[in-house]
Amino acid sequence: MQDSGIGIPAAALPHLFERFYRVTEGAAAEIQGIGVGLAVVHEIVTLHAGTITVESTEGVGSTFTVVLPHARPDSTIGTTADRNAMLPH
Repeated sequence: MQDSGIGIPAAALPHLFERFYRVTEGAAAEIQGIGVGLAVVHEIVTLHAGTITVESTEGVGSTFTVVLPHARPDSTIGTTADRNAMLPH
């Protein structure tokens, strides 16, 4: 997903997927929230053995890229036992 919005300060990029992290500088500091949205997305993507990355330039916009593995048609991924096995213990 790509936008042409306010962008994210470079110093904030390494922390974006941390639970409860909020940008405290620049225009992004004005956006309301509690800092869990991107952490939840990161967790979901990770549980599906994928990756999420972000590239952003303040004042230009941001690009979030999600990559998920392709499941074989005969895969058993998706059964309750498989989902439970992926959950943190």
